[in-house]
Amino acid sequence: MIGKAIFIISSAIFINCYVYSQEQLIGFKSGFINPNFFKGEYLAKNSFLFMGFNYDYVPGKAIFSISAEIQYVNEPRWFLVPVSINFRPGNKIKFLASGGILPVIRTERVAPDKIIEAGGLCRTGIECKINKSVSLYTNFGLLFIPNRDYHYSHFGDKYLDKSIYRSQFINLGINYTFKKVED
Repeated sequence: MIGKAIFIISSAIFINCYVYSQEQLIGFKSGFINPNFFKGEYLAKNSFLFMGFNYDYVPGKAIFSISAEIQYVNEPRWFLVPVSINFRPGNKIKFLASGGILPVIRTERVAPDKIIEAGGLCRTGIECKINKSVSLYTNFGLLFIPNRDYHYSHFGDKYLDKSIYRSQFINLGINYTFKKVED
C-alpha cells in the first residue's frame, strides 16, 4: 500500500515537472567517496571513485529542482540511484543544498540476500554558469547506506549485523540546460 502511494506521488511530481518545467538539465559527474576526508590516513586506501549521470527538472522560475541520478561506485561495486530535492538560489553563481533518498543496488548479494537497500543523502555545493546552456558544479555531502552482513561470533554462532555505512563524498560535474520551447 505504501509502495503504491509513493509510486503515485512520484509519478505526479514527475509528470507535473515534465509538463510545466522551464528548464531541464542533464549532466555528468565524477568524484570520490570516503569514510572521512578529514583524516589523512583514510585518503589513500579508503577513497572510492564514482561517476554517473543526472537529470534535473526546474519548474518555472523556481529556486528548487528535483533530480534523479544514477552513479556507479568502483570498489564496493554499487549503483547509487539518488532522488533529491535541490534548493538552488542565485543566477550566474548558485548555492546548492539538497537532500533525498538513496536506493543502493549492490552487484554482490549480502546477507540476507538483499541486493537493494534504501538510504539517504544530504549535500551542499556551488554551481557556476559558463554560458546559457553549460554550467559546472561541485558538491560535498554525506551518504547514509544501510549495511547488513552475517558475522560469526567467538563461539561459532552466526548472527546478522545491521549497521549504517556513513560516508562523505566530493564531486565535480557539468550540466547542459535545455530550455522548454513555449507554444
